[in-house]
Amino acid sequence: MRLLKLRFKNINSLAGSWEIDFDNPQFKEGLFALTGATGAGKTSVLDAICLGFYGQTARQEISKTTNEVMTRGTGECFAEVDFEIKGKQYRSRWEQHRERLKPNGALQSASRKVASLPDGVFIAEKLNDATAKIIELTGMDFKQFTRAVLLAQGQFDAFLEANEKDRSAILEQVTGSEIYSKIGTAVFTRWQAEKAKKDDLEKGIEYIKPLPEEERGAVRKTFGELGGQRMALAKISADLQKQIQWLEGLEKLKENHKKQAEEKNKVDVEMVNAKPEFERLGKALSARSLDTVLQCLGAARKSKAEAGKERDKRKLASENIFIELEKAKPQVEKAEEKAGAAKKKLDDALPILNEARKMDGVINTAKSEMASAAESVDE
Repeated sequence: MRLLKLRFKNINSLAGSWEIDFDNPQFKEGLFALTGATGAGKTSVLDAICLGFYGQTARQEISKTTNEVMTRGTGECFAEVDFEIKGKQYRSRWEQHRERLKPNGALQSASRKVASLPDGVFIAEKLNDATAKIIELTGMDFKQFTRAVLLAQGQFDAFLEANEKDRSAILEQVTGSEIYSKIGTAVFTRWQAEKAKKDDLEKGIEYIKPLPEEERGAVRKTFGELGGQRMALAKISADLQKQIQWLEGLEKLKENHKKQAEEKNKVDVEMVNAKPEFERLGKALSARSLDTVLQCLGAARKSKAEAGKERDKRKLASENIFIELEKAKPQVEKAEEKAGAAKKKLDDALPILNEARKMDGVINTAKSEMASAAESVDE
């Protein structure tokens, strides 16, 4: 256990707030001592440590009705210690105050708390729980603490007069040397186990008797012969292993050949089933060669139909004109004035007649192309 910090307020003759940092380098080199005149407060510092850990001192009474520790003329006091045990840090606090913190106020119940550091989480918050937790952490109750760690005045001989077992336990808790007791116990246990093994081996050796020289020679000869046989068997095993590998490879080839034959059969069946489709495809490809001729024939037929329509249209117009002319001839003989009009109509009809004659030529040409296309299709 290692004391890290001490904080206290209004303890005996030390009025006000005080703090001692034992982690300060001044406390880490060599020894240090509390010195001063009688009544300066040396013992008050030790009382504050006791109060911080156990909530009591070895020389003064503290209860709900009596507090001989609180500085006279004050209304509150506390003691708080930070300490470290086995690499873990803790904080233990004791405090008591008077009603409304007044010097003449009624004394209130003391309180105690123990927390883990650095998180400050409380692990005990009641008087009895805090005492039990400190005893658990330090391994010492208040009596052991004041006999080994913090000896009250005139009580050093009490520690010296304690029996060896009690002093050993107390010193182990104070110095942290309990690990050496554990190591010693583990070493002794291991020694006992190894000694038992050694004894068993020695007993076994007693039952082992060496063979005579002649028998050892026979064993060596047999061992040599068996070694030769082992080498011969190893060679045979290697040859057999090669043959096994060859046979395994042959089986794989046969399996592959079988799979390929099955695939071929499937392809042959698919070819037979697809034969009608192939025939239809051949006919379709042959028919595709006539596409150009058919396109030309279709175009010629379309041109012929359009020319026929145009011809019929113009022929109808011509017939109407001729009808008009026929109607106009009698009128020409009867009236001179109508002759000029009839002549004009005739002059107007001449372009249409010419156009009709041209259309007749177009029709004749279309007939010729259609005849040529028909001959090509027949071929």
